[in-house]
Amino acid sequence: MSEVIWYIACPTCRRRYPASILLRSGRSDFGVIDFPVQTGISLGRRGFQVRDYLSWNRIGNLSADVSEALYVFLGRVESTYEFLKELHLLSPDDYVRAYAGSDDFAVAYPATGGGLGD
Repeated sequence: MSEVIWYIACPTCRRRYPASILLRSGRSDFGVIDFPVQTGISLGRRGFQVRDYLSWNRIGNLSADVSEALYVFLGRVESTYEFLKELHLLSPDDYVRAYAGSDDFAVAYPATGGGLGD
């Protein structure tokens, strides 16, 4: 029988990261972003090369498209943070009643067959 792998989805890029990798890398990898915008050039199959790192105080003169993209990113982060704050305020039973309308965890968590940590 194969082992179940748990993934955590990034709220901004939607990539999935194995929970075990996130736990191994530690919180230090997820510190404050000093340079939210970067410019670079494409290297084709070899990826890209960053040319300039723009700090928060340098992002005032961005093009409209780049500014909008940054605000979309920040909006996702903020809405995810607000959702997580809400979840921490609710007990698991309150969460089920609020979002599933039932005391049955299987209704709130249908993909896992019901319950946390199954």
